[in-house]
Amino acid sequence: MTGRKALIVLAHAERTSFNYAMKEAAVEALKRKGWGVTVSDLYAMNFNPVISRKDITGKLKDPENFKYPAESVLAYKEGRLSPDIVAEQKKLEAADLVIFQVW
Repeated sequence: MTGRKALIVLAHAERTSFNYAMKEAAVEALKRKGWGVTVSDLYAMNFNPVISRKDITGKLKDPENFKYPAESVLAYKEGRLSPDIVAEQKKLEAADLVIFQVW
């Protein structure tokens, strides 16, 4: 399994939570097996999960009638998504395994 990459997405505000402990256990177990592990701690990153116009850089196709699905698809195709979203997309693309904890 050498060379495989795991992405763990953690979204919990408390470092003393069970979710955080599970993340730590997963990181340790995966590394023992030779996996490369990346953790996206969304709270620590102050990642905003609420979709908005701020997710798109540059001009909007129709700023008077903002429709997120259409605008975000166009922004993706044109490389105009916000840097924080692009960074997370790159992590997802690089991962062989994604663990997304739900609490």
